Amino acid sequence: MNELTVQDKKDLFIILLEANQGHVANTCKAMNISRACYYLWRAEDEDFKGMCHDVKEGLIDHVEGKLMDLINVLDFQAIKTYLAAYAKNRGYGTAVDVNVGGQEGNPLTVVGVLPPEPESLEDWEKQVGEARTQRLLEEGKK
Repeated sequence: MNELTVQDKKDLFIILLEANQGHVANTCKAMNISRACYYLWRAEDEDFKGMCHDVKEGLIDHVEGKLMDLINVLDFQAIKTYLAAYAKNRGYGTAVDVNVGGQEGNPLTVVGVLPPEPESLEDWEKQVGEARTQRLLEEGKK
């Protein structure tokens, strides 16, 4: 029986990668090769790297088609997902832009006063106790 060439193995890998929906670990396992071998092939062979990329892009196209199918039957979550991905310039999405500034847009200056660093364990315990008492007093006011 003829031994497969490296190119034959790469071609078979691409076929299996597509069959495994882009899952590299499952494809490596089916081919009985290591992930290191896969990454070496990608690094050394631009055509192989491009074909792997094309498989991933094809899967994205497939999933986008499924998303559009859901949008066409008025699935609210699908519509929301689509708008979050493709209509950010119109205000859709999940990102929150928080702008905190001082007067006239200048940055705020926050001044914090820290207690002196304790010199002994007793000083630490005293500061922790005082902070705990202060917190309990503030919680009692609420």
